[in-house]
Amino acid sequence: MLTCPICHSTEMDGKIFDFSGYRIWTCQHCLVRFCQPLVDNRTVYTSEFIARKEEYLEPEVPAIPPQLHRYVTGLSKKRILDIGCGAGWFLDSLKESNDVLGLEVSAAYQPILEQKGIPCRIGDLEQELAQLPDTSYDLITMWDVFEHLYDPMMMLRLIKRKLTENGLLINWTNNYDDIISRFAELTYRLSFGRMQTFMAQSFNRLNGHNYNFIPSTLRYIYDQVGLEILHTLITDTPSDRLTQKMLFKMVLETFYALNRFTGKGKIICHVVKRSCAQG
Repeated sequence: MLTCPICHSTEMDGKIFDFSGYRIWTCQHCLVRFCQPLVDNRTVYTSEFIARKEEYLEPEVPAIPPQLHRYVTGLSKKRILDIGCGAGWFLDSLKESNDVLGLEVSAAYQPILEQKGIPCRIGDLEQELAQLPDTSYDLITMWDVFEHLYDPMMMLRLIKRKLTENGLLINWTNNYDDIISRFAELTYRLSFGRMQTFMAQSFNRLNGHNYNFIPSTLRYIYDQVGLEILHTLITDTPSDRLTQKMLFKMVLETFYALNRFTGKGKIICHVVKRSCAQG
């Protein structure tokens, strides 16, 4: 019997998305959307993949929205950990004034990080994180990483242990409560599963996504782990970070406009801290 990897419920939504080699399920209890089998991101982020996607994976200027600037700019003498650091775009601007470390699952990024002088540890993210000292990091970030994990709950439990008393976590992840995702699901349903492209791209397992979340699911997860939300940002990834094709950009910007009109977005970002109630 299939069990939800987040809340361990066995009640799954009857609407299953079938694709070649995998299925997408939605838990009726916590509403997390996940694929089976899970994908190993080490097989996705190869040297060839990184070279092909370099212009999107390594922006010249990190696209951090103004709403988050107070948490990530002007930092000095802080211990900062970036989980799933990729090519190190976030830590690069902070490494001179702070004690920084990147964790990365893909060995293909190691020479890039070493060239930039960014300390890093390569390997299983949970295992590498578990080996770091507890209550030692002032800021931990996951930019487009949470949806790639095997066990998000376990990762957050480890992160909570590593945060200092006033430490913060920034979790930037995928949100399926938006117009793009709903359009993708509608095209799949109306075609009786024959039109799969939009749904496949929306969930994005091809690029290593194992989960899609919505705000209520993330609140449930934080509550279970003992984390408290300080700030919520719902937004969209700038279209030029996703494609250089003008037609695709125009389509994305149309959906983004609908998202803004309805107060939705393909991205949800939370700034969280350790819950005072649970210590």
